[in-house]
Amino acid sequence: MRFVLLLALLTLAGTLAGQEYQPPPTPTPTPLPIPGTTERSLRKIFLETSDLEPSIHLRKQVFSAEPDPTDTEFAKCNGLRLGAREWHGESQSSTIARLLDIRFVFPTEADAERYIGSALDYLREGVDEIDGAPSVGENSRIFGTRLRQPGKPETETVRGFICLFRERNIVAKVVVSQGSDAGDPLDMWGALRLAQKVLARINLGAPRPE
Repeated sequence: MRFVLLLALLTLAGTLAGQEYQPPPTPTPTPLPIPGTTERSLRKIFLETSDLEPSIHLRKQVFSAEPDPTDTEFAKCNGLRLGAREWHGESQSSTIARLLDIRFVFPTEADAERYIGSALDYLREGVDEIDGAPSVGENSRIFGTRLRQPGKPETETVRGFICLFRERNIVAKVVVSQGSDAGDPLDMWGALRLAQKVLARINLGAPRPE
């Protein structure tokens, strides 16, 4: 019996020796989800009440917005999702009377970068770029200092700034304007601080893969 078992083992060893070693297949890694492509993930990358002064309140929000008909570049750059939150100060005497926080989500960083370049005229809303402004995120730009008021004639403008930048596959646009009767003027540094909080929210809500 032992002889038969030994013979079988020797036969098996000889068979295996004649075969090439085949390493086990490498498992295919599960691709990471693209930040901001679902409503749940999009909500996580916006400013929250705790980021703002107590006198600034959320007015409205949308997380599945249709692009502006005049923004033809969003679709050309494979835009996936668009969302916005609008905040208002207590009155036209507020230093920050209106804050519009917008996200444009794309499948890749290259698409997002291309969008900033091709849609820049639309994104800046006819406002001049401020040269030498500090950077926030990638491809950062700041425009100011006179913004049109929604629903008002073009000649009726208020002091304000537009901060535009990219963080990975997400383009962020922050529009902040002061009240028409504000005593303390809104400055570029106040707008920049808001943009920095936006960048922090994006990285907190959609952390980079390790």
